Amino acid sequence: MLRSCSTMSKTWFLFVIGALVACAEAPPGESAELRGDTTTTAMRVALERFRTTVQGMPPDTLTGAPDRDELVQRFVAAVQRADTAALINMTMNRGEFAYLYYPHSIYSRAPYQQDAETAWLLSKANSEKGLTRILQRFGGQRLELTGYDCAAEPKQEGPNRFWQECTLTAQAAGAPPAMRWFGGIWERDGRYKFISYANDL
Repeated sequence: MLRSCSTMSKTWFLFVIGALVACAEAPPGESAELRGDTTTTAMRVALERFRTTVQGMPPDTLTGAPDRDELVQRFVAAVQRADTAALINMTMNRGEFAYLYYPHSIYSRAPYQQDAETAWLLSKANSEKGLTRILQRFGGQRLELTGYDCAAEPKQEGPNRFWQECTLTAQAAGAPPAMRWFGGIWERDGRYKFISYANDL
């Protein structure tokens, strides 16, 4: 009888611990999908802390061009004008990263897990480096676009679609026939933006 009670107590103890862990990982009324794939309490806390640094209202949709072709054409025109502000506005901003991109990305879960602040800083640094190279080599020059290509199928992450491996075929002084000028095109809700300006320059 004593052994049976001990076994029951141990089983009950493990059940309670398991229930507490489950509650800690999934707040009442919040599914894994709704909380956006963040897999640990620490990651969720880090994301919420990052979101407090976003100015203005949280975005509920992506701002950008109405189709890929127009986005690429805007990009080429802005490079010819050396319009830094316009080029920056064509890429993912901090609010879009915090509320629309990161919660569904591979960086919110193992094995690529990174907290939101780190993932944002790395993406921003690579984009700024790429944009600087674009403007130094081609800003203000004639740039004639003859075509562009991306992967046949987009990568899907939740409601986000990413057109990757995009290359532009353009005529410009010092430019190869085809080159990767940016780090992929983000599509969401019928709008398009560049993820970053990470490139092959």
